Amino acid sequence: RHLEVSGNRFSEEEVNNTMFALGLNFSCDDSETTVEIAVTTDKWPADTSWNVATVNGTIVASGGGDYTLEINSHFEKVCIPLDACSFAVNDEYGDGGPTVEITRLGKVYQLHGAFTDKVVVDICT
Repeated sequence: RHLEVSGNRFSEEEVNNTMFALGLNFSCDDSETTVEIAVTTDKWPADTSWNVATVNGTIVASGGGDYTLEINSHFEKVCIPLDACSFAVNDEYGDGGPTVEITRLGKVYQLHGAFTDKVVVDICT
């Protein structure tokens, strides 16, 4: 499951209420958890991509690579297996990349574009 709600001007509560009213509830299986990803692109948005992988390296969710608006926020919510702990954000050109906020099980991890081509964060600690 993957939900992208980029570019809207509604609060998360308004989005959730509207989705519920339309029968579009977002929920994960018992063997999964929800991860929320907020990416604010830099001046070269198409350079930015991200992925989440399991301990054995299997990519279970990914996004980006097709962002088009500079300095714009993109919000995505995905279901991932409980053992998927590796979040990687890539900047294809290697000039520092976006600002990224990842929320998993109530814990927030932040990356502030201070990297070259790639940074990997353990989102299970």
